Amino acid sequence: KQWYQRRVRVPKKLLDSLQRVLNSCVRFVYGLHGHQESYLPYLSEMHVLPIEQRIKFKVCLMGYKIVHGLAPGYLLEQVPVDDELNVIHATRGNSCRDGLKLKY
Repeated sequence: KQWYQRRVRVPKKLLDSLQRVLNSCVRFVYGLHGHQESYLPYLSEMHVLPIEQRIKFKVCLMGYKIVHGLAPGYLLEQVPVDDELNVIHATRGNSCRDGLKLKY
């Protein structure tokens, strides 16, 4: 399992269902008939991430917002952030997890 899947529990059945809905949208937008071998080229053209990558992105984005005080108040209250925060500037080689210093 990926690190974000251990923290954000989404059943595989639900992920598959959501991906099927996204694939149906691609077929509708592009007027495709039947199922395709891969929908990735179409998703890339539409600037849409596949479901699992969308979840990872949203988790990273929310973590960033929490650490930098940009998240909604109810989240800032729920997630304690270390007072002596040393944020590592993320590069393409780092995952967002490397830059977060939460009290867990």
